[in-house]
Order: sequence, then C-alpha cells, then structure tokens
Amino acid sequence: MDASSINPTTFQLFRKNSRKEVAASVHYEAATHTATLDPTHSLQKGVSYNAVVSTGTKDLEGNPLEQQHGWSFTVSK
Repeated sequence: MDASSINPTTFQLFRKNSRKEVAASVHYEAATHTATLDPTHSLQKGVSYNAVVSTGTKDLEGNPLEQQHGWSFTVSK
C-alpha cells in the first residue's frame, strides 16, 4: 500500500447510524502491511461503530481500492 494514501481522510470511524466522524489518528506499518486507527478518546461501552476504508487508498502503483470497505463492531460492556 502507498502509506501516504492511508490517512484520517481515507480510513475513518463513525458511530453506527451517524455521519459524524469519530476523531482518530491513523498509522500504517509498511513492514507488516498493517493500518491502525486509534481513536482520540475512549470509545463508549455498548455502542456500535463503523470503520471505513475508502477508495482513496492506493497500492504502490497508484491504483485505488476498487470499492469502499467497511465493517461494524460493538464495544464490549
């Protein structure tokens, strides 16, 4: 992956059923091909969130992700 394309604009976190972004920093470790999204504040227990990686992320040749990828999770109580 092109590390410069993995940033808070292309890797985002939202509270489920909300368009308001949860503030977070993004780090990419090229050696392990791992992107980490680190929320600025603790997430609320019992609340569901959606993480989204957009088509703005690119591989080393500059090709964008073909489609947005997202997943949901709930913080354990």
